[in-house]
This record gives sequence, C-alpha cells and structure tokens, in this order.
Amino acid sequence: MTDLTLALILKAETAAARVALQEMTTAIKGLTPASQAAATEAARIGPAVATAGGQATAVVTRLTTEMAAAGAATRAAAGQVSGSMHLAAGSVANLMAQFNDIGIMLAAGQNP
Repeated sequence: MTDLTLALILKAETAAARVALQEMTTAIKGLTPASQAAATEAARIGPAVATAGGQATAVVTRLTTEMAAAGAATRAAAGQVSGSMHLAAGSVANLMAQFNDIGIMLAAGQNP
C-alpha cells in the first residue's frame, strides 16, 4: 500500500508540473511580441538618443568655453577696479594733505 500511495503522489505532482509548465509557456509566448516591440522601439530611438547625447556634449563644451571667457573678462575687470581704487585712495590721501597744508597756513596767519 505504501508503494501505491507514492505512485499517486508522483503522478499528481507530475500533472501539476505539466500545468505549471503550460502556464509558463503561454506567458512566455505572450511576452515575445512585447519584447520584439521593445527591441524595435529601442532600435528606432537609439540614434535619436545618441544624437541628443552628442548635442548635449557640444552644449556643455560651448558653455565651458563661454564660462572661461566670462571668468577671464571678470578677472580683467576686477584688476581695473582694483587699480582705480588704489588711485582713488591715493587721491583722497593727497586731498587730506592739501587740507592739512591749508590749515597750517591759516594758523600761521597766511592767506590761502
């Protein structure tokens, strides 16, 4: 009786395995058109993606060049402003010395 039970269990599992295998086969057949459609779409948009990548690289290169030029112009302008500020500081110091001379001359009794 033990041998008979074992045979029935194996037969039942084989039937379940056949059903599962049939379900998997059906599911795979359903996926095949979808995977083919995805491959077709990928082939269609692949060149566009490559072109967009090339354009993005060109834009980044152009922006890098423009930013470098803007940085150089900013450094040059900052140098000019710095030079102007030194001249202005010297002029203010000279003006203070002139007012000091006028004050000393007035204190000494001279006309300015």
